[in-house]
Amino acid sequence: MKKHCCKCKVKICPQKYCDKHIIDNRYCKSNHCTGCSFLSFQQPNTTMTPGTVQVFYHGDTNELVFMARPDNGDVKFSRLPLNMGPPSIGFDVANISNVTTLSLVTTPADLMKLIAMRPIYGMNYEPSPSDYTSLPPPLQYGDTDFNNEDFIGLWGDTLAVSAGADPCTTAQARNDIVNMKQDLGVTYIRSFNLNQEAFRNHKSFAQYCETNNVKISWPLDFWVTSVTAPNWKSTLEALVINLIKVLGACASTIVWRLGNELNGTTEATNIATVFKLIVDNDPSKHPITSSIQYGNFPGMSTLIRTAIFALDTGGSKKYQQAYNDLWFQAVNVYPPQSSPIFNATGNLNTLINITWPNSEFNLQPLLITEYGTAENVSEADQASSVKMQAQFIKDAATNINKPLFLGGCLFEYTNELWKTGNQNDLGIYKFSGAFCNAIEPSQAAPNNVYRVDTLDKKTVYDEYKSVVNP
Repeated sequence: MKKHCCKCKVKICPQKYCDKHIIDNRYCKSNHCTGCSFLSFQQPNTTMTPGTVQVFYHGDTNELVFMARPDNGDVKFSRLPLNMGPPSIGFDVANISNVTTLSLVTTPADLMKLIAMRPIYGMNYEPSPSDYTSLPPPLQYGDTDFNNEDFIGLWGDTLAVSAGADPCTTAQARNDIVNMKQDLGVTYIRSFNLNQEAFRNHKSFAQYCETNNVKISWPLDFWVTSVTAPNWKSTLEALVINLIKVLGACASTIVWRLGNELNGTTEATNIATVFKLIVDNDPSKHPITSSIQYGNFPGMSTLIRTAIFALDTGGSKKYQQAYNDLWFQAVNVYPPQSSPIFNATGNLNTLINITWPNSEFNLQPLLITEYGTAENVSEADQASSVKMQAQFIKDAATNINKPLFLGGCLFEYTNELWKTGNQNDLGIYKFSGAFCNAIEPSQAAPNNVYRVDTLDKKTVYDEYKSVVNP
């Protein structure tokens, strides 16, 4: 590699600056030159000026981290792991002890869509109305898919006015999306249940989210669990491919989720099956994940990766490469139910600072896809526990030493009365008792009436807001 004098750039310095001459393998010997500059390790500092680079050592993951602030002001990262062995061919290390090599690892461009959203303040959102109190779903609903045109009165700013008892007016549309974005700073919606597009039109929901700069994680959970159904090949596969093509073209789509808290080899194989459909049909190549229960990470992650790699045949590496380019880790983490306050952040700390960094998935981004309280507690205890968890996640997601930790999704926006046991009071909103009726015009439940409930904030609402959007 050619080197030059950092000041005069000539072999024998003529005491003047010269930009034309380069010297080979030695520095200028004149007194006014002290040799060429070099990069040195330093502590990370976010007050970098545009156009500068920092290099620092991150001991927790044994990496060099390059942090650059381009002229547009956005900080970018590259990471070089120091835990790799030397090349097996063409590298003479016989006389060097404790040799490691540097291998440049950069985050794939498709996953950078998520990195650019840090810190992610997400919300689990399944706004089942107050008269949705049991399963199977009440006839007027038909399913638990609310993020579509039929239920615009819940998430949007308009609705189809009912002519029946207690009719809604357009002014009574609840506009959950705008409230989440403007009052809570939510940028990421994690939804549940996704019916076929022929029954539910999700494009209007997607467009409204895009208008308000909110991204969507679409759930393909039902479709993953249906892979082994007798009519998978004859019917269901084509329906999920249509969902992938239609919603994959929406600008607000950010993530495909393949299951929630699934575990086991069969489930991993089913996940791989739908992963293949996304890779083959998604027009925009969005990031993909499956939300894993805290106790099953990283074991289930390994099963999923193995199943996806097994999709390749012959010499092809198509799906292995797609996994490397698109997959990120997602984990649901709750404190022990017996100690939601005293141990509010214990499991989060273990996952974010110990388990994930020391796993073989530490070069993939990590998102906490559920946190809060696992079961019903008092409003005061819920508020205290959620506030501590939200602060812990925020601190980690804004820590420049954790560039791949994305943030978290609180569970959840509204109470869901259909859930049995002690899990129907986990929302940051509860029902006030007041409601009006709007029309649901879809093919799934044509002209049926649904409730648009008035909501009351629980104590946890303001405590959560004080952390994520003070």
